[in-house]
Amino acid sequence: MQVGSSLEDIEAVKNRIRSMLSQEGFQIKEIKDANTHFNFMTEVGGLPYHVFQNINKRDNIFISGSFKIAPRQVDSFSKLEHTRKREFFWNLRISLLTRQALGDFKIKPKPPEKIEEIFLSSKPVFYDGLTKEKFFSTLFEIHKCAIMIRWMFEEAVGAESETSSLQLFFE
Repeated sequence: MQVGSSLEDIEAVKNRIRSMLSQEGFQIKEIKDANTHFNFMTEVGGLPYHVFQNINKRDNIFISGSFKIAPRQVDSFSKLEHTRKREFFWNLRISLLTRQALGDFKIKPKPPEKIEEIFLSSKPVFYDGLTKEKFFSTLFEIHKCAIMIRWMFEEAVGAESETSSLQLFFE
C-alpha cells in the first residue's frame, strides 16, 4: 500500500485497520486521545490492546498494552529474596529484548524490588508495510509477550500455572 501522510491517508489507514479487526471478529472501541490520530482498543484472550497512530508520527502505527499485575502475584513476588528478584528482572528484560515485534517496554514502579505494571509496545508498523499478515502477526506477538511475562512470574514465585486465562494474573 503506497500512501503518504496526509489526513486522507491517515483516515484510510484508520478505516483499513477497523475493517481488518472487524473481518476477523474482533470487537473495537474507539478511544478519544488528543495525542493520537486514532486509537482503537481491542482484546486478545481477554487482555486489552491499543492500536494507534501517535499524532507526531506521519506514516506508522503501534500496538500496545499495559498490564497491571494482580495483587496476589505482587504479594508473592515481594516475598522473594532480593537476589531472586534481580535474577527474574534480568531474565525478563533479556527475554523481552529478544522479541522481534516488540519495540519498547517499561516495567514499573521500582524494579527489581517492586513490579506492579508492565507496558509493551510494538515496533512501528509503517504504512508501506501494513498488510493484514503484518498487522495480526504484530498484535499476536505482543500478546505472546504478555503470556510469557505471566509464565515467568509464575515460575519465579514457584506457582503452578492455574489456568490458561491471563485475567487471573493481570488486572
